[in-house]
Amino acid sequence: MREARTNLAAALAAQGRADEAFQEYERHLSTAGSDAWTLSAVGALQLRLGKVDEAAESYREAVRQDPGSAAAHRGLADVESRRGNGDVSARNFQLALEIEPDSARTHATLAKVLEGGGDLAGAAQHYRRALELAEAAGEVAMARELRLRVDRIESP
Repeated sequence: MREARTNLAAALAAQGRADEAFQEYERHLSTAGSDAWTLSAVGALQLRLGKVDEAAESYREAVRQDPGSAAAHRGLADVESRRGNGDVSARNFQLALEIEPDSARTHATLAKVLEGGGDLAGAAQHYRRALELAEAAGEVAMARELRLRVDRIESP
């Protein structure tokens, strides 16, 4: 049942029908109890709608329920990045990478945060790792963008 209800909620969110998506997520949470996956999905929708404080609460609860949820740590990182808390954002991206070390997107996003904070060496390291992973996965467009970022940082 969770899968059907949360799939419907995700489809509604993708169609821009946020209110209906929230209703489906709430139905799931009220009948099946809360779980880190659903809370992270709710947090992502809240963040997309600019409800940063609500998203932070959803992601915090997801991490509390499942400290091994990379999605919840990435979500918290996104929240803190949006709030301008680069150090806290970077730490949450690092936690997500401890759980899922081969996520090209997480490496790339951490690199952006580090670059924004002036840690060019750290940014270059994560851009390079993201580039390796993107190339191995055949993600050509992502690899091209990452190559440009690496070249920009490493060029004198």
